[in-house]
Amino acid sequence: FDVPMVAGQPDWDGSWTMTSVDHGITDNSNYGSISADGNVLVIGDDVYSSNGGRVLIYQFTNGSWSDEPQIEGDRGSYFGASNAVSSNGDVIAVGAMAQSDTGYVYVYRYNGTNWAFEQRFRHFNWGTDDYFGVGVSINAAGDRIAVGARLEDGPTNSITNQGAAFVFDYNGSSWNQTQVLRASDAAGGHGFGFQTQLSADGLKLVVSTQNAEAAYSYDLANADTTQWQASEKIFSSPSSNTDEFGTYGIAFNGTDIVVGAPYDDHNYNGILTNSDNNQVFDDNDTSST
Repeated sequence: FDVPMVAGQPDWDGSWTMTSVDHGITDNSNYGSISADGNVLVIGDDVYSSNGGRVLIYQFTNGSWSDEPQIEGDRGSYFGASNAVSSNGDVIAVGAMAQSDTGYVYVYRYNGTNWAFEQRFRHFNWGTDDYFGVGVSINAAGDRIAVGARLEDGPTNSITNQGAAFVFDYNGSSWNQTQVLRASDAAGGHGFGFQTQLSADGLKLVVSTQNAEAAYSYDLANADTTQWQASEKIFSSPSSNTDEFGTYGIAFNGTDIVVGAPYDDHNYNGILTNSDNNQVFDDNDTSST
């Protein structure tokens, strides 16, 4: 969808236009990301060809979308189950959470003609079935990637499937692990790292879980990366029910976090504001209804 522009500014109340892109994927488990400039669209099809997976890349040029050669993963790797693209579309990161029974992230860089393979990586303390790559996010500049591993068992493999998030930085020639983050209230089966969302500048990170009903934020601005963990803030679901709070949908612009809860079946309409500015949504907060 495209918003109309008036005097160089978006007219959010104007009439939007829609352009359809026929990706040809027939199953219902596909995953998309689009560059901030709106010119590169990536769609993942993780169950393609015996769960090998693939990503389809579309480029907007001369007023229309053109498809680029698809990139395929190895059999059983679920390549494309997560993907992210830099602001100008030059760098694409693709998760393959079952690659080699632990998970990898693949990075591709545009060379003026196509997106060429640059590097694949996994985390330092990788283990079997960590599902590294289940969540992937990239900053606007394309030099920082945050990766979730929802079945990672902790630094000593003592908390089964607690999950973790890993930050990798590009030094101009290669991608390297900078830091690992884990929930301070980690528990078995929480699946921390199900989704990751970096801010555009890459200096803040939001991480969701599969089963903890919470979202976590981290400040990555400190040059001392060992301090990142201490910046954690926990945003728990305002409901006591199992609503998959944050599991399948989070969005983050560096200031505001939008969290989806697809299983919430309560008839609530309105806006809940964290008016007492703490880390818990409760009866002390302001509701518009």
